[in-house]
Amino acid sequence: MSDVVDPPNKEKIDPDKMNAIRQRFEKLAGSFLISDKKSSVLYASPGMEKITGYSKAQTLGKRPGELWGGKMSKDFYGQMWKSLKNSGTFTEKVE
Repeated sequence: MSDVVDPPNKEKIDPDKMNAIRQRFEKLAGSFLISDKKSSVLYASPGMEKITGYSKAQTLGKRPGELWGGKMSKDFYGQMWKSLKNSGTFTEKVE
């Protein structure tokens, strides 16, 4: 099983290039995920497993809200969606 979901548009990605990207992500500190425009998780870092308790297999292809949604304050979600809408990214320290 791959630890990265294929993009929904089924665009073929060079396997060597994808492996190099995955290896770089694996070395990054912290936890993060990458999702598509419909919020389906395409990649979850090892840190996400530690924080959420969900394995990569459980996370890939799902929407974060299906797994751990509703556990943060309304303000957190408001800031998250505002940031995603405006810049396409969201960064926040969650403890």
